[in-house]
Amino acid sequence: MDGDEKACPVCGETIKAVALKCRFCNTDLAAFAATKDVETEKDLFSGHPAMMYTISQFLPFLVVIALALGIGYAVQSHAVQSKSRDGAILYTILGCLVACAIIALYFYVRSLSTHYRITTQRIKRERGLLSKKQESLELFRIDHFEFLKPFGMRLLGYAELHLFSSDAEFENFFIYGVPNLEAIAETLRDCQLRERARRGLTTFVKA
Repeated sequence: MDGDEKACPVCGETIKAVALKCRFCNTDLAAFAATKDVETEKDLFSGHPAMMYTISQFLPFLVVIALALGIGYAVQSHAVQSKSRDGAILYTILGCLVACAIIALYFYVRSLSTHYRITTQRIKRERGLLSKKQESLELFRIDHFEFLKPFGMRLLGYAELHLFSSDAEFENFFIYGVPNLEAIAETLRDCQLRERARRGLTTFVKA
């Protein structure tokens, strides 16, 4: 086969490399390539949700700091000896730091235990650290998108996507803590309609 020739992807016959239509099977090569491109599954997002995605998650840190300040003030007011007072304040500060570290570790582990893989055909969610549970929601099964922007999430630049589907196991499916979720949601809408059309489904979809 010469450099200016190629094989037809449908019938396999040799045709010109610049050909727009196969002269053997009469296939429109541009339309065929576009169809194959649509059928190819592509990643839109793959990763863990953000460790901190809403302002309310900072509340435990504020509570710990407030308690540490209260304990420190009480110790300073009732201490008699300067040495014991300084030691108690030091322990209070260390206790505050340890408590904040434990809270941060909790949020980190919770984020690490969830993994999203969002593609042009399905949404996969894996949960767990040691024991894993994998869940998959096909886009053509999604009936309705609900995009939520709570104030606490908006302050950190995040949002939540609520998906309603015809899948009995995933009637309500939530995606949160994902960057650029609004743009991903718009892409998912287009992909959902395309997947329904590709499968010949004409069910009415809510806006």
